Amino acid sequence: MKKNIIILIIGYLIIFNFLYCKENQNKKYNRIVSLSMASDEIIYSLVDSDRIVALSSNSNGNEMTSILGKQINNYLKIEDNLEKLIDLEPDLVIAAEWIKKESLSQIEDAGIEVYVYKTPSTFEGNKKLIKDISILLEEEKKGLDIIKNMDERLKKLQSKIKENKKIYPRVLEYSHYEVTNGEGSILNDMFEKIYINNLAKELKLGKSEKLSKEKVIEINPDIILIPVWRNGINTDNMKFINLLKSDESFQEVSAIKNNKVYTIPGKYIYVYSQYIIDGIEEIAKKVYELNN
Repeated sequence: MKKNIIILIIGYLIIFNFLYCKENQNKKYNRIVSLSMASDEIIYSLVDSDRIVALSSNSNGNEMTSILGKQINNYLKIEDNLEKLIDLEPDLVIAAEWIKKESLSQIEDAGIEVYVYKTPSTFEGNKKLIKDISILLEEEKKGLDIIKNMDERLKKLQSKIKENKKIYPRVLEYSHYEVTNGEGSILNDMFEKIYINNLAKELKLGKSEKLSKEKVIEINPDIILIPVWRNGINTDNMKFINLLKSDESFQEVSAIKNNKVYTIPGKYIYVYSQYIIDGIEEIAKKVYELNN
C-alpha cells in the first residue's frame, strides 16, 4: 500500500513537471532580463523564477533599493555590463525610458528584443504599467490580480482615513539635499490618494526641486517627511533631522514644535511598481498615526 502511494506521488510529480515545463515552453519570452528596479519588482511577481535570467543591480543594501530586498539576492545582476547581458542570450530585455539609448541600441543590434516603458507618475500609471507588462509576458491574470489587490487596499485605507475624521494635514516631504517633490511627481499623486495637502504642490514646485529653509519656515508645515537613504545615527538623514530640530529659527514651525518630523524609507517614496500601495500605506501610517 505504502509503495503504491509513493509510486502515485512520483507519477504525479512527473506529470506536473512535464505540464509546467510545457506551459512555459509555449510562452514567447522565457529568458527575461530587467534593467530597472520597477520592472524587477513587477516581473518577479508575474513570472516563474526560471523565466528570469537577470535583474538590475538595485536589489539590497540601503533604503533606496528594491522593496524585495533579499528575496532577489540570488538572481544574477547586470550592473550596467552590456557584454555580460548579451552573453546571457536573453529573449527579452525590459528597460525604463531613462536608460541610455546607445545601450539599448547595442542590445538590439545583438538581435535581442527590447521593451521600453515610460516611468509612471501616478497610481493609475503604475497599474497600467503592470497590465502592459503582464500582457507582454502572457501573465495577464496575475497582473489583474495584483491590480485588484492594489485597488482594494487603497479603498480600505481611504475609508479608514475618512472614518478617523481628522483634518487633512499640510505635509512637506523634504530631503537632506533640501529637495522636495510637487506637481508631476509620483509622491504628489500618492499624497492626493490619501487626502494629504502637499505643500510643494501649493508652492507650484515640480519634481525634485530645491526649497530653502527660509521658505520651509514661511509655509509652516504640520508634518515634515524626510526620506531615508541609510539607517544609523551618523547618516546624512539623521544629521539633517537633528539640525532641523536644533535650529532656533525652526522652533516655531508646527512640525518641529509638535514633534512631527518623520522619516520614511526612500523606497516607499520613489516607487514605480505595485509596491506603490505599500508606500501609500506607510505614509498614511505616519501622517495619520494609524494602527495596522
